[in-house]
Amino acid sequence: MADLGGEWLNYYSESIEEYFRTGTMAALNVLGLLIRFLNSNNIDVKKIGIAVIAFPGIVGQKHDVSLTNYRFREELLEQLIPFINEDLECDILVKNDMNLAAVGQMSEYPFAESQNLYLLSGDIGLGSGLILNRKLYEGDMKAAGEVGFAIVCNEETGRYETLEERIGLTQLVKRYEKAIGRISNFEQLKNQVERREEEALLLYESVLQDISIVLSNVSTLLDIRQFAVGGRLFELSPQMISQLNVKINKMTPFGATIYKVDLEKMALTGAVELGIHELMKHMLESGGTV
Repeated sequence: MADLGGEWLNYYSESIEEYFRTGTMAALNVLGLLIRFLNSNNIDVKKIGIAVIAFPGIVGQKHDVSLTNYRFREELLEQLIPFINEDLECDILVKNDMNLAAVGQMSEYPFAESQNLYLLSGDIGLGSGLILNRKLYEGDMKAAGEVGFAIVCNEETGRYETLEERIGLTQLVKRYEKAIGRISNFEQLKNQVERREEEALLLYESVLQDISIVLSNVSTLLDIRQFAVGGRLFELSPQMISQLNVKINKMTPFGATIYKVDLEKMALTGAVELGIHELMKHMLESGGTV
């Protein structure tokens, strides 16, 4: 199990996500990176019992094929899975990275004593992880809790849109550009929110409202009192988490608390935890060793 983010940046100047979008033969380059990582760290592949992949964008699963929200991610999985199964000769477990982050978060304060947790990531897209009775709940298609597909109403147009279409960073910047009549980016939007520029504040308030409504509905439907959030979306303002807490506690009859967390760290923690669980399960079922 490895976090290849830092290793990737030793070879490439852009992020993995950016490279996937613009590069060619991206999957083969990632395989090469993985091989270099194993060799440079003197890892004996024969001792690897299971490979756990925290993979972004997995929104479902059908007949053991992971369904993602981008075709390039499916192409990468199509090469990664045979490589790990055949070349490394070990089992493989592919999970949505936010599902793994939710698993990892349950061992951290203040969730260690909790039974339930809803985790929401906000960046280019929206991701989620759902823990019920201290167990990961994935649903029939492994896509439980994906509020990015939740339908909300655009008050300006009366048109119904998905939450991701409204507050995913790409769409959020496009909304801001339309409001100010010029090209912008997320950092500029963030700075203008801090400076309390009118158009930026109006957009920020709509983001707070959309998130609060959706999380209030989740809290009411599932009786969940604790939420973990992370990603660049939740960095729009230093006061964003406290403002969300005020709003959600006005909307839900039970009360709920939102905490900001480190999603990348928790995804790796969750991958290790699930990997160990799967190995122990295999040992008990086989009556031998791994």
